[in-house]
Amino acid sequence: MKQQYIPYDLDAEESVLGAVLLKPDSLSRIVDIILPDDFYKKVHGVIYEAMLSCYEKGEIIDPVILVDRIKKNSSSKVDSEEHIFNILKTVPSAANIQSYARIVKDKSLLRKLIDVSTNIAELASGSVDDVKGVLDKAENLVFNIAQKSERKELVHVKDLINNELARLEDVYKNKGSVTGISSGIKSLDKIISGFQKSDLIIVAARPSMGKTAFTLNIAYNASIVQKKKVLIFSLEMSDSQIFQRLVSLGSQVSLSKLKNGFLNEEEWSRVGLITSRLADSDLFVADTPTITVMEIRALCRRLKASHGLDLVVIDYMQLIKGYKSESRQQEMSEISRSLKGLARELDVPIIVASQLSRAPEQRADKHPMLSDLRDSGAIEQDADIV
Repeated sequence: MKQQYIPYDLDAEESVLGAVLLKPDSLSRIVDIILPDDFYKKVHGVIYEAMLSCYEKGEIIDPVILVDRIKKNSSSKVDSEEHIFNILKTVPSAANIQSYARIVKDKSLLRKLIDVSTNIAELASGSVDDVKGVLDKAENLVFNIAQKSERKELVHVKDLINNELARLEDVYKNKGSVTGISSGIKSLDKIISGFQKSDLIIVAARPSMGKTAFTLNIAYNASIVQKKKVLIFSLEMSDSQIFQRLVSLGSQVSLSKLKNGFLNEEEWSRVGLITSRLADSDLFVADTPTITVMEIRALCRRLKASHGLDLVVIDYMQLIKGYKSESRQQEMSEISRSLKGLARELDVPIIVASQLSRAPEQRADKHPMLSDLRDSGAIEQDADIV
């Protein structure tokens, strides 16, 4: 049996620690890159943890203080004193500390992937009836590692000036016009100036009140009229039903006629015309009755890489399968937070239909409020527009 390779780089680990010992203020450049458990060698993790402790308390980081702090920590039964002084002798410069830290982080992520793959193998090889449950657990394990690997770099405000001035100039020249993707509804566009990049937009209503029709109208207008690249996730309806609604919307032929076939010649002509326009559009439909945020993310990334992507429409939020949590509220909070993160990552607006609770029906004033969003208060916090 082939011996498993364990990814690590002790030289990089020692270089990180040595760089901090040579230049203590260099620690600020890597605290958001690596954690103590990213080090393969236990003594390295213990030393780094002691460095972080000194850093957080504003204390000087030097070999003597580190040794003393580690000795006081009874849980750290490692010989650190000799190790610290040996490291100090071997590292010539602190200049490349970030490069060393990224090597340590990459090796740590690979080890975590190996651990996760072992866990997944154990889950899959066991006596399992709930295959989808195993898939969800596997996705969650891998997704958690992917989340930890993402790091946002700092941006100086001067780097934002050119883009922002260009945007302001465009808005100034086109006062009152839509700056994002138009909803196709003038009164709405006048308020929100269209759907902006990175925005999470929630379309909420009680069942059978027209959420799907409204979101499809937006998707149709964006794709057919504005020539945008649009992806629709249909969790409630089949792709055939979505297509029928789009044809009905574009041809102005009633949905019932499209279902029973009682069309006159003029209606047939309009249907033919709109089907041709739909065929030439960049409108994609994902018929996904059960899907997780991770799968949504993967499909969006794939489409953006291959064709480009301007708008995502999801119908509807409560049908997205979340990871098993303590409560449905917590599950929906994670879904909502992940969708907002996805909108920022893809830099496109994401429109999500959502159910309202029965609370409006129990009040004298039937007007819905943000607190009526079903299953979670986090939805109103994560959304840019409701």
